[in-house]
Formats: sequence, C-alpha cells, structure tokens
Amino acid sequence: MDDEHEHIMEYPAWREAISRLVRERRLEPEIVFDYAELYELFMIERPLPETPLGKAEKLKLQFLAQFKEFEAALLTEYQVALGNVRGIGYRIVPPAEQTSWAEENGVGDMRKAIRKLSTRLTNVSLADLTIQDRRANADALARLGMLGGMLKQVREFKVIPPADEE
Repeated sequence: MDDEHEHIMEYPAWREAISRLVRERRLEPEIVFDYAELYELFMIERPLPETPLGKAEKLKLQFLAQFKEFEAALLTEYQVALGNVRGIGYRIVPPAEQTSWAEENGVGDMRKAIRKLSTRLTNVSLADLTIQDRRANADALARLGMLGGMLKQVREFKVIPPADEE
C-alpha cells in the first residue's frame, strides 16, 4: 500500500487541513488560499447565491469556527500567519513582513476597541447616575484617555534596525 491509502484523516477538519498542507508543502510565504479552497479543506459545502439563507448562515458559522482554529494553530504551531486578502481569501504572510503586519493589524484592532469603548463611556445618561456612578464614569474616561495616549505612542514608535543592518 502506498502512503495515500494509509493516511488516517484527522479530526476536526481544520487539523486534517493543516496535515494536508504540510504533506503537500503548501505552507510557503505568499501562497493564497481562496475561500473555495478553504471550504474544501474544511470539508464544508460552500454556500452559493441560491443556497437558502438559513443553511448559508449555518455553513458560514461552521466555516468561521473551523477557520479560527486553523488560523490559530498555524500561527502557534507552525509560525505561519494568515493575512486577509479582501474578497479573495487569505495569504501566508512572509516572515520578513510578519512583525510589521502584526503590529499594524494589532494597532488597528486596538483603535477600533478604543473607539467602541469611548462611544459607550461618553454616551451615558449622567442625569440618571448617582455621584458614585458619575465618579466611576469619570475615572473610566480618564483611563480611556491614558489608553489613547499609549496607543498614540505605539503608533508613533519606529523600530530602529540593528547596527549591522544600516
């Protein structure tokens, strides 16, 4: 028997997808996995325009659950980061780009979270709060200001290359 017939499939499907990509040596920088291929790798039917809405939503949730585990395992077990290619799928981020990519995406995520926090903290009906509740809100707004200041410092920080790279 050859190796192809002896292969035992792993569970869950995202584990099998990783094993398959490793066997096929397809975890190289710049490789792009389109959505059709990812659905196939996870053994999930890809929703089509004619797929009933309820079924399509269920399939998308199944995909998302598989993808999140797949993405996390690739990163932590293989040091392979996946960057979104809008409307197409995901590409393997080259190691030389991974630091700046991670920082850029992380800072963007923090900005979104701070905007959301700011909106929630500033749109409180102060007239309905007790003095203690107002103080708690003011303290939370002060902490938000500190977070915003730290984020600004992170955004302005530039990595200085080692002397041997200059």
